[in-house]
Amino acid sequence: MNERRKDRSRFKDVALQTWLDAVAQRQKIDGIVVADAIGLLVAGGLDLPLAEEMAATAARRTLPGDKEVTFVDAAERSTVIRSLTWNDELLYVSARGDLTRGRAAIEEAISGIDRILNKP
Repeated sequence: MNERRKDRSRFKDVALQTWLDAVAQRQKIDGIVVADAIGLLVAGGLDLPLAEEMAATAARRTLPGDKEVTFVDAAERSTVIRSLTWNDELLYVSARGDLTRGRAAIEEAISGIDRILNKP
């Protein structure tokens, strides 16, 4: 029998990164990151400089009350940013790639983010 969860981790940061990588790969997008309210990287499945850039951009591009923001940068890369609240903390989930796939990736990612962050 092939265990589908072979890359599990008891460390939340590693589990989040593994989850985000898997979602991005399934949805065929460049990557997904989670950022805190001030734009610091919480987890991401990209090279560190790009992940940190996406995290910082998520906080700068989103205004209070925004549920979703989309934009295309100078290099013509599409990004979708969605805000969510976890334990009364504002987080941003940002996906880079095709906008439709990015939205689907964020939907899928949020379910796993919630599960991973809430596990004991």
